[in-house]
Amino acid sequence: MLELEIEAVRLVLSSLRTRYNAFAHINRLPSEILAHMFHFLRDIYKPIPKDRIGDLSLPSQVIGWVQVTHVCRQWRAVALEYPTLWSDITFTLGARWKEEFFHRSGTTPIVIELSMPVNYRFQKKNLGNFPVDLAHHMSHTRELSFTGIITDFMPAISLLCRPAPSLEKLFLHNLSTVSSHDYMPFVPLDFLGGYAPRLRDLNLHRWRMSWPSIAFQSLINLSITHNCHENVRNTSELGHLLDSLQKMPSLQKLTLKYVLSPLPANVTPHSLYGPTVTIPKLRSLRLADKTPECGLLLKHMAIPVTTECDISCIWTDRGCEFLLPWLSTRVDMSMPIRTISIKQRFKDLHIIASDQSDTNTDKRSSDNAKDVQPAPTIPGRLHFGR
Repeated sequence: MLELEIEAVRLVLSSLRTRYNAFAHINRLPSEILAHMFHFLRDIYKPIPKDRIGDLSLPSQVIGWVQVTHVCRQWRAVALEYPTLWSDITFTLGARWKEEFFHRSGTTPIVIELSMPVNYRFQKKNLGNFPVDLAHHMSHTRELSFTGIITDFMPAISLLCRPAPSLEKLFLHNLSTVSSHDYMPFVPLDFLGGYAPRLRDLNLHRWRMSWPSIAFQSLINLSITHNCHENVRNTSELGHLLDSLQKMPSLQKLTLKYVLSPLPANVTPHSLYGPTVTIPKLRSLRLADKTPECGLLLKHMAIPVTTECDISCIWTDRGCEFLLPWLSTRVDMSMPIRTISIKQRFKDLHIIASDQSDTNTDKRSSDNAKDVQPAPTIPGRLHFGR
């Protein structure tokens, strides 16, 4: 009987504390304001796996922003009520937490970011059944980022054939260290089922693919890269790449590094692979490959004169003449060139033209050349290297 009486007193005190706390200014804020504040906290204070911070860390440091659910009843109710707070799915806390995030997020667009570097002590059991989870939630995934080796990708590659009506950003980074076709995953020909109407950002590193499979009209940022000197090239020819670029009228950033297919031995600077492709909104072009491949691609592209270009050509003992047609279109002779810096560093040649009277050419041609503002006469920079 005494125990029951003590429990009754405890409940009365809890009720009084709840009513008392309701007078605090912070608890008189609308739940929408609290949820908005929790969103900021979630973005800067993400959960951290224990094996990255040691065993002495406090539990609140591990679970990150989720600790707001431990503060008071009102904060817990608000945090659990808003699905968007749980839309960044975390795998670092284990399978049970992952399932809780999937459950709490409901049908709101979600963000799945999974990174498994080779030297990262990531426990595979934290993943649970990742392919099944992705299959269930692919239809409302807004961002998908996956970094790992080829064996990590294999179970999920078949899921990349499914339509992704909500997908806006896709980042696939292959960390396999062997430069071989066997260690290069292949983008399916029916990539995303050919239906990703909201896809804005596509980033593929060390993936084999055919250009038509990634020709999404909504793309704004496209980055396809391989490591330098890898003998792996994508299967499509230059003409297929040009056809695909023609289908991306909204493209603003384009990065292509060591992915162009080798040209035939009899190719010349006058060879044609199709009509000139116009990319009217392009603001940034990053291109790295052999000189003839770069020259012919640039020859077939019509981009704004304000586009910032960073062109890196390798193997300059052949093919410099392929770049002349493009260079003639980029140099605006109606504007003055007050400073020209030409400097050879090891086997690289740096050329910088500017309309500013800057005599410190060594500084402008240093390793920090990317930080130099591009001159109005030749936006961006051109780099030759072996």
